[in-house]
Amino acid sequence: MGESETAKLERLVRAGLDHFGLGDVANAVRCWEAVLRIDPDHAEALDYLQAAGGGGDARSEGPEPGLAEAVASASTEVHPETSAARLVEEARARLDGEDLEGALDLFRAAADLESVEIEVEGYIDMLRSQLLQRYRKRVGERGAIPKLLIQPSAITRFQLPADAGFVLSLVDGETTIDELIALSGMDAFDALRILNDLVDAGIAGLES
Repeated sequence: MGESETAKLERLVRAGLDHFGLGDVANAVRCWEAVLRIDPDHAEALDYLQAAGGGGDARSEGPEPGLAEAVASASTEVHPETSAARLVEEARARLDGEDLEGALDLFRAAADLESVEIEVEGYIDMLRSQLLQRYRKRVGERGAIPKLLIQPSAITRFQLPADAGFVLSLVDGETTIDELIALSGMDAFDALRILNDLVDAGIAGLES
């Protein structure tokens, strides 16, 4: 069964937030513009695109020429205070709905903008701590060994982001979780989050 339109939109919105949280504004804009090409009235994509400074007609067949470069250089008429406030408001709503990962992505995005509220950093630290415990509980012992659960030829259909693809490339059925984190050179939290996502997707499994 193919991916439903709703699932595709949610995936694109989340991918945009991931890019934005990592400072990759150009690709974040492209993801949200892709959402609007499917659903021109998608409220979240419209808000995030405006927060990212994505001017122009986001409902066109493709990105406006030069838009990604303009956004990346922060040449925008959107006030950072307004953008950050919207992101924080949505993050709090996600937090109330117990969507900790969604809230963290939005707080991180807000923290990348100027004039954010000081409490945002506190939210980020709190959520990282809570999620790290969740991830550690999910993957079990530090010496557990991740293994691939699908054929390598099937990986491409998941359209994994670059960082997830890199972590997956380190899964060889012999390397432990802690060894994998060290080899990745990534922040332990981010590496564990990716590993948990791979487990949730049924791409990787764990054995003690």
